[in-house]
Amino acid sequence: NLEDQNANVISATDTVNISGKNFFASSKGKKYYTLGCSAGKTIKQENRVYFETREGAERAGYELSSGCR
Repeated sequence: NLEDQNANVISATDTVNISGKNFFASSKGKKYYTLGCSAGKTIKQENRVYFETREGAERAGYELSSGCR
């Protein structure tokens, strides 16, 4: 099933290993995003910081983006 095959594809431009990571933030910002949230799509790969959990992102000082709620 093509839909099932594409379900695990994040982006062809993702060059970092994000296995197990569910959230990301900009190293230059204060908000974090879920991987599927379109609000964070403009953040450049080289500026992204990944987290496994919401708690991890929040401990690092990030707040969930209102666009991902």
